Amino acid sequence: MNGFSLLDYDAIIFDLDSTLTDTNAYPIRASEWLLAQCVPNPTDLLNHYIMELVRNYRAELKQIVRGAHYKSPFDVVKDATRTTAEALELPISEDLLERGTQYFKQLHLEMSDLMPGAEQLLSSLKANGTRMAVVTNSFEGHVDIILEDLGVARYIDVTVDGSDVEAYKPMKQPFEYSLEKLDASPKESLMIGDEFYSDIVGASSVGLRTVWVNWRERNLGELMAKYEGVAPDVVVDSLEELVNFL
Repeated sequence: MNGFSLLDYDAIIFDLDSTLTDTNAYPIRASEWLLAQCVPNPTDLLNHYIMELVRNYRAELKQIVRGAHYKSPFDVVKDATRTTAEALELPISEDLLERGTQYFKQLHLEMSDLMPGAEQLLSSLKANGTRMAVVTNSFEGHVDIILEDLGVARYIDVTVDGSDVEAYKPMKQPFEYSLEKLDASPKESLMIGDEFYSDIVGASSVGLRTVWVNWRERNLGELMAKYEGVAPDVVVDSLEELVNFL
């Protein structure tokens, strides 16, 4: 990382959930509520349920990445929840499934918070004249509401969610669309995100340099082997660490 500086880039694209914002708690709260409606001891099943839900959510997105018809973020979550309920033989009706997904969506707005270091990073980059975008796979319209509620919307020039391009990261369209709106070229721009597949693999496919925020402490070598040698240009543990590269 010798010589690396965020200030050398004309434009920077950020992921939202688990990069700029801490959204780790809301899926747990939503899952607890849903399980409490249909099983007597939801705590016993919670960890297994969440692991299965995450796996099925990623599978839903991968189907779209591989060419399946686009569906909204709400329907992606709803279908992943349905598949999870079926796999675990949970007695969830269509009405409960709908209410559970609505609650999941509601909590995403209510329980998002800024990651430590996020505002310092954004304000410093804005003062430098860096153009910035936030690109997310999350619920339609939520990125603007969350950034406004957290007081950082003024730093961001462009926001993109799946509905803008009917595609999800790691597909090229969200990155290409954000670069077009930023009036920036890939070689002058940087992607910062925590999801290796969605953020790092996706951004690399359009020629962006990348920063991987590996706060989950995942094994880089294993991921590079899985994704045919794709590697981030810089790896940090947190946005607070990334502030050191201003």
